[in-house]
Amino acid sequence: MLVNKTIEEFISEVNSSSPAPGGGSVSALVGALGSSLVAMYTHLSIGKKKYREAPVEIQEQIQSQMDALQASIKDFMICVDRDTEVYNLVMSAYKLPKETEEQQAVRNEAIYDAIEKAIASPMAIMQHGVAILEKLDNMLPYGNKNAASDFAVGVILIEAAIQGAALNVEINLSSARSELGEASKKQMDELLEKTATLKDKLLKDAKNYI
Repeated sequence: MLVNKTIEEFISEVNSSSPAPGGGSVSALVGALGSSLVAMYTHLSIGKKKYREAPVEIQEQIQSQMDALQASIKDFMICVDRDTEVYNLVMSAYKLPKETEEQQAVRNEAIYDAIEKAIASPMAIMQHGVAILEKLDNMLPYGNKNAASDFAVGVILIEAAIQGAALNVEINLSSARSELGEASKKQMDELLEKTATLKDKLLKDAKNYI
């Protein structure tokens, strides 16, 4: 599994002639790193004076955000390996025999099925990214301002993961069944629009503490 490799091993595998792991797996890893940085900010905030003096409902909210961040990290890590597995499925489908009409039909169906998975995998990365960005509001006022830059970098990395995953969705759209391609393009655009709004607000808030 890719997630069990050392950092050096993972980078070495990306830095090779092998097409996988590629942009999707790297985007998922970047998302995990982004969520981890925001979680670090939360670790450094929980228990501090601002946190202790905050209303109980705020403390519960921040703890809920921490739980969401931990779940987000796990989700992104699953996607690191899933995206490479899906890429291999696509390549296997294209290598199927196509000498007869029957073989061509089987091959075409296998390609469509694999492409559907190749769209769903990076789309999941986008969904995980947007879902966690939506949960990060109102954390900064009760945290350790010395780590506000780490919070901001985390947000930037999560956005980068979403943007990278979007490119991996987009490159497969033309090979998908038309109805799937149209629906996926619409969903991708909506997620990108949400990402831009959320990122801008969170970074603006963070810069008030840096």
